[in-house]
Amino acid sequence: MQREAILEQVIKMVAEVAECEPSEIAPNSSLPDELGIDSLMGLEVLVMVERFFGIKLGEDQMHLMTTPESITDLVVGNQAAVAA
Repeated sequence: MQREAILEQVIKMVAEVAECEPSEIAPNSSLPDELGIDSLMGLEVLVMVERFFGIKLGEDQMHLMTTPESITDLVVGNQAAVAA
């Protein structure tokens, strides 16, 4: 899956959890500061990402999930590690 398609899907997931439109979310939007996503909502995003992309990130990586772009980086990195 191309990086742009991954980012688009991540933004859709974040929008669902934040209860807003995907068009309101930029790749560098801060999940806690701009979108009001707290730790419980962040866990929900984590689970959605893991299920959709078939990867395992783990709660220890939640602190890295600060923007849709950073989540995309984690997905791309995880897919590369699995493919290697």
